[in-house]
Amino acid sequence: MMRPSIQWHSTLVHEMVHLWQHEYGKPSRLAYHNRKWAVKMLETGLLPTGNGAPDGKMTGQSVGHLIVSGGLFEQVYNSLDPEELESLRLKYLPVASLSASEKNSPDDPDGDDGENTGDGSRPSTPKSKSGIRLKYTCPCGNSLRARSGLNILCLDCNSQYVV
Repeated sequence: MMRPSIQWHSTLVHEMVHLWQHEYGKPSRLAYHNRKWAVKMLETGLLPTGNGAPDGKMTGQSVGHLIVSGGLFEQVYNSLDPEELESLRLKYLPVASLSASEKNSPDDPDGDDGENTGDGSRPSTPKSKSGIRLKYTCPCGNSLRARSGLNILCLDCNSQYVV
């Protein structure tokens, strides 16, 4: 099911506020939403909420947002031409549907990522011992922990994270 346009636009603004804080403020620890971030969200017309309700905590590790009725975000969104909004619609493109030329990156011109098993199949994704999280890393050294079985791309080096 596709999210309504206003929802994914508001999510982009949410993430842009994180970027603003990273560039012009003092970002807090990874994935934490601090007071300065919350104030900037309010300025944009988005209400931070930790529980999905207007009375939720505006700071913390897991904070989403609500669109403020009549707020700046809603005003700007509603001022956009509906045809322009349609042209901005995000299209989901599964990686499996990419052509061979689209899969090849400049760093890997032959498309051989070294993960083939020789019989044309891919190796199975390892499962974590606890069944909860695995450590994924990418060639540029970034790492993260996430549930097993994910296909994650690093936006810094445009490579796939591996377990």
